[in-house]
Amino acid sequence: MTKAVRVNMLTRQAMGWNRRKRDNLHQVLAHRYVKDHREAKVEAASLSNIKKEHNLDQETIQQWVCDVRQWPVTDLERVYTPGCTEELRADIENITVTLLRKKKDLYRRHDSNQARQRKRKKMTELKKKLREKVLQYNTVVEGDLIDVELACSLTEGYILPWERHEDGNTFRLKRSIFDQVMLLKRLEEEQSILVKEMSQHIKYLLKQVQEVESLNIIYIITLTDFGAH
Repeated sequence: MTKAVRVNMLTRQAMGWNRRKRDNLHQVLAHRYVKDHREAKVEAASLSNIKKEHNLDQETIQQWVCDVRQWPVTDLERVYTPGCTEELRADIENITVTLLRKKKDLYRRHDSNQARQRKRKKMTELKKKLREKVLQYNTVVEGDLIDVELACSLTEGYILPWERHEDGNTFRLKRSIFDQVMLLKRLEEEQSILVKEMSQHIKYLLKQVQEVESLNIIYIITLTDFGAH
C-alpha cells in the first residue's frame, strides 16, 4: 500500500467516524444523561438512608466533609518516623477506605467480567498489603491489637482500636459520607455538562435545518426561473 493510498484510506475512515458520531450523538447524549440521572437518584437515596441510620443533619454532614478534606493537609504537615505507630495507622486507614470503595463499586461501575477481574486482582494486592501493615502494627504496638482476619476481610461493624474519634464516630463513617457527597456532586456536574452539550448539539441541528431550508428555497427559485424560460 502506497503512502497516498494509506492517507486516503485513513481520511475516509476518519470522515466515516465523524459522520457516525454526528448521526448518533443525540442518542449517546440522551443515554448518558438518563444513566447519570438514575444513578444520582440512587446515590441520593443511599446518602439519605445513611443520614437516617446515624441520625445526621445537613450541618453535621458539611462539617464532616470539611474535616475529611483537612486530613490530607494534616497528614502532609506531620513527619512520621518510618514504621512508627502513627504511620502504620494512617496506612491501614487509607488502604481500608480504598478497599471499601473498590468493593462497593465492583459491580456497580464495571459491567464486564474482564474489568471486574482486573478490579479483583487489584483488591487482592491491596488486601495483601493491608495484612502486612496490620501484622507490622501488632508487632510494634503495646495494648489493643488488631484482629487480623476481621480487619483484612473488611468485616462489617469491626472497629479498629483507634478508630473512634472524640465525637464517637469512626473515621470510616466520615470517609464514606465524604465519598458519597463527592459522588453526588460529580454526578450533578456531569449532568450540567451534558445539558450544555445537548444544547450545543440542538443549535447545530437547527443550523443544519436552516441550511437545508435555504437550499430548498434556492432549488425552488431555480426551477421557477428555468420553467419561466
